[in-house]
Amino acid sequence: MALSRIVSDVLRSAAPTLLSALAIPPPFNIIAAAVASTALRQFAPDGQRAGASAPIPPGSGSAGSAVSDTKVLTPDDVVRIVEENSTNPQLMLSLTQAENDLRKYELDTGLKFAELATKDRARAGDFQSANNIAPLVFKAGMWLVGIAIVGMLAMVGALVLLASGYFELSADNQFSVAAFGLIGTAVGFINGIAGTVVSFYWGSSQGSKEKSDAMVESMKDLAEARNVPTYTPPPIQPPPVAANQPVVAAEPSTAGPVSTGVIPAKLSLLAELLPELTTPHKMYPESVDWCLTATGISIEGALAVGSAGKPATVRDIWSKYGELCTRSAKQYGVPIELIVATIATESSGKPDVRRPEPKIKDESVGLMQTLVGTARDALGRQSLKGDDLLDPGLSIDAGTAYIAKQRGNTHFDAPRVAAAYNAGSLRKDAAEANRWRLLCYPTGTGNHIDKFVTWFADAMRVSGEENWAASPDTPSLAALFGQTTGQPRSVQPVASAAGDTAALTGDKRIQQMLSDLGYLDPPPDGDFGPVSKWALAVYCARNGIAYDGGSVPAGIQNALTNPVSALAPIPRTGAWLDRVVDYMISSKHWICRYPECKNIVYLEGTSADGTLNANAPNAFNDIRLVFWIDNKGTLQFKVWEATTEPGRFWTMNPMDDKGAARIAFGQYKAWRVGTHRAGTPSAHEALVQVEPLRVYRDLNKDYLRAGDKVYEGLFGINQHWGYDGDRLDLGKSSAGCLVGRSTDSHREFMNLLKADPRYIASNGYRFMTAIMDGRAVLG
Repeated sequence: MALSRIVSDVLRSAAPTLLSALAIPPPFNIIAAAVASTALRQFAPDGQRAGASAPIPPGSGSAGSAVSDTKVLTPDDVVRIVEENSTNPQLMLSLTQAENDLRKYELDTGLKFAELATKDRARAGDFQSANNIAPLVFKAGMWLVGIAIVGMLAMVGALVLLASGYFELSADNQFSVAAFGLIGTAVGFINGIAGTVVSFYWGSSQGSKEKSDAMVESMKDLAEARNVPTYTPPPIQPPPVAANQPVVAAEPSTAGPVSTGVIPAKLSLLAELLPELTTPHKMYPESVDWCLTATGISIEGALAVGSAGKPATVRDIWSKYGELCTRSAKQYGVPIELIVATIATESSGKPDVRRPEPKIKDESVGLMQTLVGTARDALGRQSLKGDDLLDPGLSIDAGTAYIAKQRGNTHFDAPRVAAAYNAGSLRKDAAEANRWRLLCYPTGTGNHIDKFVTWFADAMRVSGEENWAASPDTPSLAALFGQTTGQPRSVQPVASAAGDTAALTGDKRIQQMLSDLGYLDPPPDGDFGPVSKWALAVYCARNGIAYDGGSVPAGIQNALTNPVSALAPIPRTGAWLDRVVDYMISSKHWICRYPECKNIVYLEGTSADGTLNANAPNAFNDIRLVFWIDNKGTLQFKVWEATTEPGRFWTMNPMDDKGAARIAFGQYKAWRVGTHRAGTPSAHEALVQVEPLRVYRDLNKDYLRAGDKVYEGLFGINQHWGYDGDRLDLGKSSAGCLVGRSTDSHREFMNLLKADPRYIASNGYRFMTAIMDGRAVLG
């Protein structure tokens, strides 16, 4: 069906799959409109909104079944809704939901709307060629053009004869007037037809090109949406440094965008994923089931199988590139066995392999055969060239970063890692020959995944025998299993606020000591960047130690052990805030005690006066709390109305088929200053999630965490404003974010945070936030 320019533009940006689907003839455009009905029902006319229910196509993701108050929309209804509401910000949210529903429907059914649209155009072209339509139309059109030209010449000739006086027309001769009028009308009619034919024949190529370009854009947008790249906020200029703050030189890496490249996975993530990975599972009902064992991937209960003979290829890769693999594994939090298996699968350990990809105007280069464009995105280096990836270290970094980027979908599960790495995302391949039913190339087979799983078994074997994870901070799946029993063993957690300082060395030890003294947020990461240097600088200034913000002074550890001037303990207020501080200390949550450094807390089921409430769902009945010690040693705090949970709308219509996300209680160092809903009319400054955290998925839609499954990852749990919503109705303001109700209070919140000395030291500073149950704290 034909779409107006405004409809095409809106759908291309918010719902590219829906755009592709509406262009396909029935029944596919009708199916797409039906799947999108739940998300768009609020915009339907009253007569349709409350009509009799109709079944949603099987496999659609919104509600999983018929929605009692939704009448299925037609493609014309969808187009009309977009045209009439194109300036409504809520439409973009609903179209995003419709896009998610369509993608889930594609995954569940194996239907690909973009591919169908392309095939439909190809079939139309084949039909025209097979029936010789184009030459016939051309010939007929040329006859019409000839008739039009002859008629025009006859008219011109008649006018010339008339003008020359060759014959005269009586003013009363109505027949002549009628005859000329009739001739003119006929010639004009034929001219019109000829113009239409010419326009069709010569203009269709350009029209087809425009449509093809639109389709290509849609497919590009769809591919990008499936990968869900991390949003990179625009650069934010730091506020002026206060006169009493030590000046610490910023490192080059902190300039420019707030976030570049990929956020590393935490070491503790592997232990949390282990129960899932070691339980037999499958992606689709028709696929084989598999699970992780100490020797590799067990398929349908069988023993894991590696390559024939000795694992020579894996041993050779490890002997040549083991140090580089270990470095990248630590840097990005990726299990080292997955890195080695990827190298074996992609290049067999040959660093100079290059494979052109002419269809996408790119090439795969190096040990891990990443596309140049993919490597640029994963590493955050837009100047990177193909030749650069011939460097083994850079190639390993690029491939490892890409695996880390996809962990939200793959969970470091070897078959899924192989499919996503090869095909760019996890999609269904319904071919019988593909036992995994995971799309990989060549399509219609599971050969690439089979190959990867074989090398992965070799990697697990050699890793266990040679102890690749000799260093305890090396992510390793083999290290999760006891070498004698083959049973899982736990990974030791990274040192935190209650960490064992004596077990650490070098910069990590100094960072932990600064944390213990109340200056620097845990956990120590060994990266002595601008904020670590700021913390050491203010400690040295307070204790009379010379430090210029550069290299760490010799003997600083001894000076940190016995401070001359320690930070004062947190003062008491005599109010309910004291109980919050006491609870945080008893829970081993970290509190910064340096003046003007802000501590962020959310208390569920608590009112702004510190009293408990009923904590009913779908209401702003939690609080956002910021407290700090000022320069006079007084404990200050600000409190605002907020919510930490998804509202009724997103609970009933979750963006993820596993249920709406609700953050788990705890303290997370996971947010930077950035932009919420960037590129939309509702965009505003907020704290955006840049590190993984844990959420419960409310699959049974009961608004409770109890019994819900826990997931860890990057979910876009931002700290933003609530659009001045009704206190008793969250509306669509929260799909699981940490939301302050009012716009003005949120601006006050952000201004406080940007005055924090740590943010002044580096505008890439990651803020720490504690989310706690008000009943446990104040009850």
